[in-house]
Amino acid sequence: MKVCLGGTFSIIHEGHRALLQRACREGDKVIVGLTSDRLARQRGKTVPSYETRKQRLQSFARQVCSRTVDIVPLEDEYGPAATGACDGIVVSPETAAVAQKINDIRQSNDIAPLHIYVVPYVLADDGIPVSSSRIDRGDIENGHRIVPLHVAVGTSSELKHGATARAFQRLYSHLDIQCSTAEVPSMESPTDEQTWQGARQRAKQSIGSADYGIGIEAGITTRQDRAMLMHVCAIVDSAGYLTWGTAPAFMLPAGIAENGMDIADLVPDDHASLAGYLSDGRVTREHLVEEAVTMALLPRLRGRH
Repeated sequence: MKVCLGGTFSIIHEGHRALLQRACREGDKVIVGLTSDRLARQRGKTVPSYETRKQRLQSFARQVCSRTVDIVPLEDEYGPAATGACDGIVVSPETAAVAQKINDIRQSNDIAPLHIYVVPYVLADDGIPVSSSRIDRGDIENGHRIVPLHVAVGTSSELKHGATARAFQRLYSHLDIQCSTAEVPSMESPTDEQTWQGARQRAKQSIGSADYGIGIEAGITTRQDRAMLMHVCAIVDSAGYLTWGTAPAFMLPAGIAENGMDIADLVPDDHASLAGYLSDGRVTREHLVEEAVTMALLPRLRGRH
C-alpha cells in the first residue's frame, strides 16, 4: 500500500515524527507532499526554501522510517492524494476534514477512497498541540512551555474565574499561569444539549488571542425520568483542540424539581448555590466548577490525543 501525508515541515518536531511513523507502519511506500515555495507564499508563510526543507526532511525520514520515502512538491492543498497515486493518507485531527474532502474529489473522479489514518495530537507540557508555528513564536522549546500561559474564562463570575485558576494551578503547577475573564453572553436556564452547546460557545467566544478559552455552564438534564443538575466545562486551545469535563451531577429532590426548571428560582436568597443549599454549605458551587474544569483538562496531560 502507498501511504501519503503532506506538510510544510518548516520546523520538524515530534508531531511530524508521529505522522511519519504511522505512515511507515501502514504503507510499503510513503509519499510526502512537501509544500512548495509558491504555495507557502500563497498561504502567507515565511519558511526556508523548498530545497532546504527537503534536505532536512530526508535526513529526518531516514532516522524515523525504514521504508522508502519519496518527497514530492505540494503545489495545492490536495496534491497526489487526490489522484490514484496513493491508497491511504495520514493526517492529524486538525487536517482530517481535508482528507475527507480529498475522498470526495476522488469519488467524483471514480477513484477508490483513501484509507484515512488519523494520528492523535502530540501535546506540549501545556496541553496544547506541538506545532511549527508555536516553536517559531517561541512559545515552546523541546515540548516545554517557556512563556506564561494565558487562560481566558468566558464569564464575569469571580467564582468561576477562581475555580478555573485553581484547577489549572493544580494540574499545571510548573507553568506561569495568567487567568483573565472575557465577557460572553449568558444562556438562560439551559437544559440537556443546550448546556453542552453553551459551554462550547463560551469557550470559543472567550479565547481571543489567549492560549485557552474556558466555557462553563450549569444546566438541568433528565435521566431515567429524574431531573439532575450538571456542571459542564468546555476547553478550547489556540490550535482549536476541544476537550470536555463535567462535575458530578446530582438529582434534584422531588419537591424542588416540581417548582420549575429555572435553577436561580430553586435557590433561596440566602444561599450561593443549589448544591450549597442542599448540603448546608458542605458542597459548594466553587467545588463543582473546579472539578468540571479539572476533568476537562485531564485528557491533555499525557502527550498524545
